Parts: sequence; structure tokens; C-alpha cells
Amino acid sequence: MIYRLLSYLPLSLLYGLSWPLYLVICYLPGYRKVVVKQNLRRAFPEKNTRELTILARKFYLQLAEVALEILKTRTMQAADIKQRVRVVNPELLKSSSEGFTRPVVVLAIHQGNWEWMLHGVTLATGIPVDPVYKRLHDGLTDRIALEIRSRFGSRPIELGDVGRNFLKHRRDFRLFALLADQAPAA
Repeated sequence: MIYRLLSYLPLSLLYGLSWPLYLVICYLPGYRKVVVKQNLRRAFPEKNTRELTILARKFYLQLAEVALEILKTRTMQAADIKQRVRVVNPELLKSSSEGFTRPVVVLAIHQGNWEWMLHGVTLATGIPVDPVYKRLHDGLTDRIALEIRSRFGSRPIELGDVGRNFLKHRRDFRLFALLADQAPAA
């Protein structure tokens, strides 16, 4: 499959592919154009249409770069992740977690390369980070994401299984990660 081949390319080449990918997702099908425009209008009500269009284009370029970085994660070594993700004071988490017998809930924003953050924290602390995820509509994309998120000891938990999983492992120490979405589900 093409995603497997792409994951073996060096990041410098993948970043070069981000521009054509940006053009495809920004202009051809227009990936979530209405949602992106609505979110930008809500976040920046003082900006005019031209400024919002520029922000939308920057978003799409960053989305293309992050998507290719996420694919690359499939074949990255632990040393590559550690080189690119810096966790400040991981020893504080390690020392404060000694003797802990319950999960710790971590809330983070859904911005940047959250897959690298997940692996970076796990590798820096030696503590498993179990992210909650929402199943993707496309089965292949969902399997790829699950494969990538499961690397380095993480155990992704599907949103529908959170309650059961949390109760089952309530006495196991782990970092239970929740990412905030752009708009909460009603």
C-alpha cells in the first residue's frame, strides 16, 4: 500500500510532498471547507474574509505536513521521536508517579503533531500513555491510525470503550490522554 511506502521516505522528501498534498486537500475536494471557515470565523471574528482565507490556507498546509509526519511515524525509531519531541522535566512526572496506583488523566489540545507528542511522552517517561480516540469512518485509515498510535507501548482506547476500560484498569497506573476537539460533541 502507498502509505507503507511513504513511511519509508525521509522526512525531507515527505515535506517536499506536503505542497502537492496541500493543493489537493485545499483546492480539489476542499477538505471540510465549510467547517474550517466556520471555525476560523468563530475564533477570529475581527478578521476580514481575505485574512481568514490566508489562515485557512496556512491550516491546510500544516494539515498536509502533519498528515505526512504521522505516516512517517509508522517507521520511525524511538531515537527519531526523542530527537523531535522534547519533554520538559520528565523526571518530575516519573518521581511524582512513584507509588501511584490509579490512572492520571491528561488533557491536551488537538493541535500540531499529537501522534509524536503521544510517543514522545511515553519514551521520555517510560510511562504508557493510553490515548482515547474516535474511530475514523474509513476502515483502512482507522487501522493505519491505530497501528501508528500503538507503537512504543501506547494502548489506544476507542471512545465507546472508555468507561468500561477505565473501570477495568482503575487500579493500574497509566497516563490516560484526552485531546480536546475543535467543538465538543453535544
